[in-house]
Amino acid sequence: MSATVPRTAAVVVVGGGIIGCSIAWHLARRGEADVLVVERNDIGSGATARSAGLVARGRLHRPTMAMVRRTRDAMRELEAALGETVGFRKVGSVRVASSEERAEELATMDAMLRETGIEVRSIDARTAREHVPWLDATDARLISWIEDDGYVDAYQFTSAYARAARALGVRISARTAVGRVLVSGDRVTGVETDAGTVHAGAV
Repeated sequence: MSATVPRTAAVVVVGGGIIGCSIAWHLARRGEADVLVVERNDIGSGATARSAGLVARGRLHRPTMAMVRRTRDAMRELEAALGETVGFRKVGSVRVASSEERAEELATMDAMLRETGIEVRSIDARTAREHVPWLDATDARLISWIEDDGYVDAYQFTSAYARAARALGVRISARTAVGRVLVSGDRVTGVETDAGTVHAGAV
């Protein structure tokens, strides 16, 4: 249990995983100086720590594609702010379509990537095996290679968000559990934690 939490904050962010720490950092960058992150365990120790951390550009859903682009941009911004890596490894990805239907989807995805300036190449089965030695893509209808894809150490990435957020004045209270969100009328007014109540303008 946390020894103490502040009694007030302009914004309380519940959850100190990668989403919570990202929200806090983005709020602080936009000038919100009074942000509190409350995490019941340690920062980045929940679902974030168990994620594969794949950062794949290829999507059929444009908003998701834009979100991945924003994530890559945020990585570069964090690295510039902190002067260190956030743990991203660019290893590329191979996409294989084994049916006509899947080939049409993959061709559509490739076209969408090219529209947004992402390099994607159609490759043959032999080239695919150079990238992924165990892959047998002999019968593939279409194979795509996206060089910019990769993966990130999600815990390291979250820690970078947290450090960058703290540098901008964000307070983080780990090992503090939120029991309930406080509401007055139709407004959220704060949170009740196992270390005390925090009154806030937004949660």
